[in-house]
Order: sequence, then structure tokens, then C-alpha cells
Amino acid sequence: MENREWKNKKALPHILSSIPTAVLGRTTDHFTKENYSASLARYTDEIREIFDSLQACCDAAPEKEEEILRAACGALLDAVSDDLSSRDKYRRFNERALKLDTYKMVIVTYLTPAVYKMELGISEKFNEILHEEWLLRWPKQPYQTVTEEMISAGFDRKWYQCYITQAVCGYLGKPDDGYELTMFRNFRDTYLASCPDGPVLIREYYETAPAIVSRMELSGQGSHIYPRLWETYLAPCLKDIELGNLSACKLRYVKMVKALQKEYLFME
Repeated sequence: MENREWKNKKALPHILSSIPTAVLGRTTDHFTKENYSASLARYTDEIREIFDSLQACCDAAPEKEEEILRAACGALLDAVSDDLSSRDKYRRFNERALKLDTYKMVIVTYLTPAVYKMELGISEKFNEILHEEWLLRWPKQPYQTVTEEMISAGFDRKWYQCYITQAVCGYLGKPDDGYELTMFRNFRDTYLASCPDGPVLIREYYETAPAIVSRMELSGQGSHIYPRLWETYLAPCLKDIELGNLSACKLRYVKMVKALQKEYLFME
């Protein structure tokens, strides 16, 4: 027992220094329907040794499991915070915000599912504590703890190809071929497409909307976000269309898209 405890003391500092590599320097470039499963498997293999060692530390001192896991989560998030504080790397706030979003997406789409995938005794508790510690540091950047199966189900629902109106109407139970989406699409394909800046606005929307929707989905805040978007923007837009106030609808819709681009993609 004494030898095991000695090894545990030696192992923990190594874990605390190694665990930031689970996030730092990582990207979500392979977060696509075609590549996600294989990329998650590779990622899981890459970090497995760290988490096997973390499990061993907790097994050696079960009464200190939460303390050990909080130390590990703290070390990871402290490294993220230190990286974001680097003036040389991120001179503008926008650059730091984009990097924070990248780190969050790595945690949501890779680290959390990978830890669940390992099915360790600490898996559930680690992800729970990591989520708590993240929210303490960045309360305005919430995320949902998800498994590989939940993300795969999201790919099957095609939210990664979904547009804002589809996502909102789908959440509210309005069918894809229903009245509301038909009206919005007709507005887009007729009035908006005929405006001088219309094609540019439509193209920009197509390029950014799926990324916005995926972030809204993974934030775990959909039950608050989607009704708010409907009440604040889309229901008034629909009323504008019904009344023939098409220019007002355009202004309102552009305002919504710009606000979401700024909030979720940090675009000016």
C-alpha cells in the first residue's frame, strides 16, 4: 500500500502537467458527419493514458477522488486561461473570443465524449466537475455535456446543415413544408434575391448559419434561445411578410443574423 501511495503522489503532478494537451493545440477540423467517429476514436486513444492514470490516482485514494478530479480539471482550464491571456498570441479581443470558442468546442465535441467513451469509474464525475469549473470561469459560454451517440444523432438530424429558421421552426414543432417556412423561403427567393445586396446576404447566411445552429445546439440553451428568436425576430418578420412590409422584414432578419454571428461566431 505504501508503494502504491508513493506512485500516486509521483503520478498526479505528471497528470496535471499533461492533461492540458487534451485541449491545447486541438481543433475541430474533423468535426463532420463523415470524419467525426474516426477522429474521436483517434483522439480517445491519444488521451487514454492520461485518464487511465487519473483513474489509478483516484483508486489509490478514493476518499480524495473529488479533490483529485477538481485539481485535474483546474489544471486543464488554468492552462486554457493562461493561453488566452497571452498578449503576443491574441492581441485583439476578437481573437481571444474565437480561441475560447475553439477550446469550448473541443471540450464539447471531443474531450467530453471521449471521457464517456472510455467508461472509466471517474468518467461521469470528471465531466460533471469540468462543466462546473468551466461555468465558474466563463459563465456566459455555457455548453452541454454530450456523448458520441448524442452527437451522431445530431448529425442524423442534419443540424450541422440546418439554417436558423429551420432550427427555430423545428424546435417549435412547425413542419419543414409548413406555412411559416414556406413563407420565409418565398421571401428569400423572391424579394430578398432581387435586392441589390440580396445575393451577398443570402450567400453569407448560407455560409454561417449551420455553424451558428451547431453552437446553439451544443450550448444546451436551445429551450431559451429558440423561443426568444421566434418572439423577437421571426414572428415579427412573418407578420411583415403577411402585411407586405418586405423591406422591414429584410432589416429585421439581417439584424437577427448579424446579432447571432456576433454572439456565436464573434464576427463584427
